[in-house]
Amino acid sequence: STLVRQEASEGDLLQAASYGFLKLTPPQIADFIRKSCKTGAASPSSIHQVIMALGPTCFITTNYDDLLEQAYRAHRQEPARLRIVLNKQLFEQADIIHARAREFIFKPHGDACAADSLVLTRDQYRMLMPQGAFHSTLHTLSTLLQSRPVLFLGFGLRDPDFVYLRDVLANIYRGGMRDHY
Repeated sequence: STLVRQEASEGDLLQAASYGFLKLTPPQIADFIRKSCKTGAASPSSIHQVIMALGPTCFITTNYDDLLEQAYRAHRQEPARLRIVLNKQLFEQADIIHARAREFIFKPHGDACAADSLVLTRDQYRMLMPQGAFHSTLHTLSTLLQSRPVLFLGFGLRDPDFVYLRDVLANIYRGGMRDHY
């Protein structure tokens, strides 16, 4: 725990998570994430309601919680059509990259209720790289960023996946990308 606290205090949260997860079993990790996200107890806030009132039907979130899902279902007439797409779901990712795809929440870093989908440590981030178990995730994210305007809310824009993709796309298109806000 000393190493975890030291890395966290120095701002290297990725390394802190890596050290912490070395000491936990997969069920302990799953329990820790569900408790941290207050799964089953947390409710959407007013900001979630405002986001839903804007009318989007497609979402990308690195959050592990289900607050967007709850807010979407509460706001929509036909919430049953909402698809939750995780980094480990290849066929579902192939489906959401089409321009006509609507009513989905793409969770490239996983979901609190699917511990095997979590991306939080250095080793887990490596799973998103070429030849990694979740390598399709970055392709899906790249396609969505290239083909749709994206509004970033509550996102620090320092996420390693985002920085990597932004730099790759900037090189490919020499700055001529879709608008992102």
